Amino acid sequence: VVNGTHLSGFSVIKDYNKLVLEVTKLMESAQKEVYLATRYHDPHFSKLMFHKIANEGLMMHMLDGLPDQISVENRLNAILRVPPNRETFEMVNKIVRSNRFDLRKAKLSSSFMVVDGTTVCYETTDYINPEQFTLAISHYDDPYLAQRFISYYQTLAKNAQAPQLIESVSKR
Repeated sequence: VVNGTHLSGFSVIKDYNKLVLEVTKLMESAQKEVYLATRYHDPHFSKLMFHKIANEGLMMHMLDGLPDQISVENRLNAILRVPPNRETFEMVNKIVRSNRFDLRKAKLSSSFMVVDGTTVCYETTDYINPEQFTLAISHYDDPYLAQRFISYYQTLAKNAQAPQLIESVSKR
């Protein structure tokens, strides 16, 4: 694919389970910084993401578009209140106190992820049924598109709210 800046490769993902594999692969490759706006939850992806933040120093900017009852904030609160084990508690506690995890709650019409300022994976929206996954596209080695999505993320983040969990920890 030729865009205004250079050649880039891409993948079209037509199945939600394949999308989970794609974003997991992209998260595994992340080294510095990820921007994520999500309407979905996958426990394996979340575990990998939290591991990379806590143990590998990844900077994570996240807009959580999940319903309140299954929001990232509520999942983190549940782990802190009733941890499944000490290791998980310590990891989550470290993450919520870290300045490498920027979590905000937002109403999202679609999901996207930018990895290390070069790779973008985004969901296209089915206008007939916008709640249902339709299709996603990954662009590899496309810093121009990545910067456009980072700007879009920043626009969405201006109107997003910080979760009480993060605000209360940062006040302490």
